[in-house]
Amino acid sequence: MLKENGNTPAVFDVNTITAFRVTVQATNEADLSKGTSQGTSQGTSQGTSQDDKTIEEKIIEFCKEPRSLAEITVFCGFQDKRKFRERYLNPLLGTHIQMTIPDKPTSRFQKYISHPCNNTKI
Repeated sequence: MLKENGNTPAVFDVNTITAFRVTVQATNEADLSKGTSQGTSQGTSQGTSQDDKTIEEKIIEFCKEPRSLAEITVFCGFQDKRKFRERYLNPLLGTHIQMTIPDKPTSRFQKYISHPCNNTKI
């Protein structure tokens, strides 16, 4: 439709974690007075109203039951488990999240659980 209207191609910015931005340049005089049109779509893997929670808060809440790294990664909408663990899970370990098998941190049976007295405020 953009090409048919004489617009330039849409520019997609996917550098944010939970959102993306589409920018479309205006081409006719009526649209030029408005400038560019931008919109943002945002959501979670669960489709709930948790959009205002940080990823760390979502992890803490999700881990009220023991969860594997794979489960947590998918829940938060990520694919790369290693990067996810480095960026989000490791900083929470010891303060908000604990391992179920602390003696064997690389065990394939390792799961993560929120501290029992933990509140989700970070």
